[in-house]
Amino acid sequence: MSYKSVKVIYKNWILFLLIFISLSIILAIIRIGRYTNFLVEEIAILSIITIIICYLIRKRVKINSTIFFLIVYSAVTSFIIYGLVVPAAIDRSRSLFVVQWVNEGNGKYSAQELIKIAQDQLSIDDSKSIRQRFNEQIARKVIANVNENEDLKLTFIGVLTYESANFFADFYNLQGWYKNSLKIE
Repeated sequence: MSYKSVKVIYKNWILFLLIFISLSIILAIIRIGRYTNFLVEEIAILSIITIIICYLIRKRVKINSTIFFLIVYSAVTSFIIYGLVVPAAIDRSRSLFVVQWVNEGNGKYSAQELIKIAQDQLSIDDSKSIRQRFNEQIARKVIANVNENEDLKLTFIGVLTYESANFFADFYNLQGWYKNSLKIE
């Protein structure tokens, strides 16, 4: 591969990242202080505006249209996927709810005790699948047993997972995340 080819690939990746990061920043600015339920619409409008702006820029600057539009479409598609999949996963994932519950329990409760609290507070009937989520998170080293009573706490990876999910839940105003939190004394 020649130096010129590497340079072109590098420029294309930079352009891709600039578009993706710019879209993410614009979405953050739009959502600051005004949480709406129109996330999908906001992402779609931003994507359409980006494609139109890039089309107009291409006309003025006379850029190779095929490569330019492949990069733009890739960035916009990645932004749409990121903007829709991440919130849906956080808002509906029982595995992430389990991480949230362990964080709220702060190393003082076992999986069985947390399941009981969740059943009482959230009217969750399916304790078998919830228990499976606890086992999966233990196997993935997201949560760990603290003592012989099998009390659970988050590992370093678990803290990162929880903090990331909590950040995106705040950013996207995800009601499912908040509705499924436990009130633990």
